[in-house]
Amino acid sequence: MLGSSSTLIMLLDILIVTLFIYNLLKILQSVGGLPLAIRFVTVAFILSVISWVSKHFHILIFTGWVADKVLAILLISVPIIFQPEFRRALQRFQLLRFPSSKSISFRVIDEVLLASEWLRKNGYGALIIIERDDVIGDVEAGRGTIIDALPKAKLIETIFYPGSPLHDGAVIINQKGKIWAAGYVVPIPEDINIDTSLYSHFGTRHTAALAITREKDVVAIIVSEEKKWIKIAYKGKILDDTFNASPREILTKLLIREKEEEKRKKSSNVKSRNRRQRKKGDRDATE
Repeated sequence: MLGSSSTLIMLLDILIVTLFIYNLLKILQSVGGLPLAIRFVTVAFILSVISWVSKHFHILIFTGWVADKVLAILLISVPIIFQPEFRRALQRFQLLRFPSSKSISFRVIDEVLLASEWLRKNGYGALIIIERDDVIGDVEAGRGTIIDALPKAKLIETIFYPGSPLHDGAVIINQKGKIWAAGYVVPIPEDINIDTSLYSHFGTRHTAALAITREKDVVAIIVSEEKKWIKIAYKGKILDDTFNASPREILTKLLIREKEEEKRKKSSNVKSRNRRQRKKGDRDATE
């Protein structure tokens, strides 16, 4: 009698594990829109609760054992699952802690504009995003293909040539002045509010440029295959001809002069703060 009771409990335990795994997979599939981290934490929490109940109330031993093993596997797999996020965080830390001596130069601007002009004349569209203070870090998450090459006009022209597997996306030039990625798919929020009275005649590339420059401190160069023009987007706006400046002058101002001015201001602020601290220290010493 006791043996049959134990067998029944074990069968019930196995049935619960089977139903749990089946329903857990269905739940994860139904909430696929949630960020991976939230789904991961939810599963880990549920498994932890099951394991705790099994150990403290001595019930569903097999279920608790399975929960322990799955939880251990999940914890071990954290570096693998969240490798792109860890890599982006490390990149941001390195850029903040150890700024690169290399940056956007006149040569980079010249190569970009040379390629843009060739694309414009031939009626090929393009979207080139150049980082300022923000890093576009979701390339590793499948939004683009890492290139990591010097920005040569011929390379940019080849990328956007019709038929190229990467021509539909954007090219990203990072803060070091290198082509970091190509074929990048710009995330466009559903609630993006674009002034249709100003931009109703613009296409997908223009919308993507407005979206990315609104969300990030970057500059976007758009080459229209239909209108055969070159436009520059910054801070969610298209910088049109009312600025009475050439694309090279605008890019130089946004990517070199303003950056240098910001560096000078930061350096000046640090020096002023150090002088105030020294003066305060001298006064304290005399008192």
